[in-house]
Amino acid sequence: MNSRFQGYRQVVRQVGLVPAIFNKFQRMRLSRLPPTRTVRMRSKYSRFDLLCRAGSSDIRVFDQIFQVREY
Repeated sequence: MNSRFQGYRQVVRQVGLVPAIFNKFQRMRLSRLPPTRTVRMRSKYSRFDLLCRAGSSDIRVFDQIFQVREY
Protein backbone atom coordinates (compact mmCIF):
# COMPACT_ATOMS: atom_id res chain seq x y z
CA MET A 1 0.00 0.00 0.00
CA ASN A 2 1.05 3.53 -0.68
CA SER A 3 2.42 5.32 2.42
CA ARG A 4 0.34 8.40 1.63
CA PHE A 5 -2.83 6.28 1.68
CA GLN A 6 -1.75 4.67 4.94
CA GLY A 7 -1.28 8.14 6.41
CA TYR A 8 -4.84 9.11 5.44
CA ARG A 9 -6.17 5.85 6.91
CA GLN A 10 -4.41 6.64 10.17
CA VAL A 11 -5.90 10.15 10.26
CA VAL A 12 -9.41 8.80 9.57
CA ARG A 13 -8.99 6.28 12.39
CA GLN A 14 -7.82 8.97 14.78
CA VAL A 15 -10.28 11.80 14.08
CA GLY A 16 -13.13 10.15 12.10
CA LEU A 17 -14.03 10.30 8.40
CA VAL A 18 -16.01 13.56 8.24
CA PRO A 19 -13.56 15.51 10.44
CA ALA A 20 -10.62 14.14 8.40
CA ILE A 21 -12.15 15.45 5.16
CA PHE A 22 -13.12 18.75 6.79
CA ASN A 23 -9.62 19.16 8.30
CA LYS A 24 -7.95 18.47 4.93
CA PHE A 25 -9.83 21.39 3.36
CA GLN A 26 -9.09 23.57 6.38
CA ARG A 27 -5.37 22.79 6.05
CA MET A 28 -5.44 23.95 2.45
CA ARG A 29 -7.18 27.17 3.53
CA LEU A 30 -4.74 27.69 6.41
CA SER A 31 -1.74 27.66 4.09
CA ARG A 32 -3.21 30.52 2.05
CA LEU A 33 -4.47 32.77 4.86
CA PRO A 34 -2.70 35.80 6.34
CA PRO A 35 -1.24 35.28 9.86
CA THR A 36 -4.11 37.07 11.59
CA ARG A 37 -6.78 34.55 10.46
CA THR A 38 -7.93 31.29 12.03
CA VAL A 39 -9.60 28.10 10.83
CA ARG A 40 -11.68 25.56 12.74
CA MET A 41 -10.41 22.01 13.10
CA ARG A 42 -12.41 19.00 14.30
CA SER A 43 -11.58 15.85 16.18
CA LYS A 44 -13.68 13.07 17.66
CA TYR A 45 -11.64 13.55 20.83
CA SER A 46 -12.87 17.11 21.37
CA ARG A 47 -16.44 18.16 22.11
CA PHE A 48 -15.81 21.50 20.43
CA ASP A 49 -14.19 22.76 17.24
CA LEU A 50 -10.62 23.97 17.78
CA LEU A 51 -9.16 27.13 16.28
CA CYS A 52 -5.78 27.04 14.55
CA ARG A 53 -4.04 30.31 13.72
CA ALA A 54 -2.40 30.79 10.33
CA GLY A 55 1.34 31.36 10.53
CA SER A 56 1.71 29.58 13.90
CA SER A 57 2.57 26.12 15.16
CA ASP A 58 -1.06 25.45 16.11
CA ILE A 59 -1.59 22.93 13.31
CA ARG A 60 1.46 20.90 14.40
CA VAL A 61 0.21 20.90 18.00
CA PHE A 62 -3.24 19.81 16.77
CA ASP A 63 -1.60 16.92 14.88
CA GLN A 64 0.42 15.82 17.91
CA ILE A 65 -2.50 15.89 20.31
CA PHE A 66 -5.47 14.80 18.21
CA GLN A 67 -3.98 12.70 15.41
CA VAL A 68 -0.80 11.12 16.74
CA ARG A 69 -2.25 11.15 20.28
CA GLU A 70 1.14 11.90 21.87
CA TYR A 71 -0.28 13.89 24.76
